[in-house]
Amino acid sequence: MNEADLAKLYRYEELKIQAKEIEAEIKKLNRDILPLIPADEALGAKFGKFEIRSRQSWAYTDEVMNLEETLKGKKAEEVARGVAIPTTSSSLYYVSNKKKEDDKLI
Repeated sequence: MNEADLAKLYRYEELKIQAKEIEAEIKKLNRDILPLIPADEALGAKFGKFEIRSRQSWAYTDEVMNLEETLKGKKAEEVARGVAIPTTSSSLYYVSNKKKEDDKLI
């Protein structure tokens, strides 16, 4: 691997570390900001606006949850019998070898 390729790997590594730090800060700010915004209004900011958006999710009956578990079991059976066909996709994955102490990279 040449120097240019190594530089790309190192830059990617740096950005992934920064992204984790930024994401943690965003989560904290989200918790702090959420109570400041009225549910039916938008709050203007420097580059845009903040507003509360709700997302609906569903809680299912025990009957449906049992069917889902049955389906998971059937899928596992097909894998075990070789009936299910595996598919493979590739994506870039990065794992930091730096240890974390109190959610701060050291």
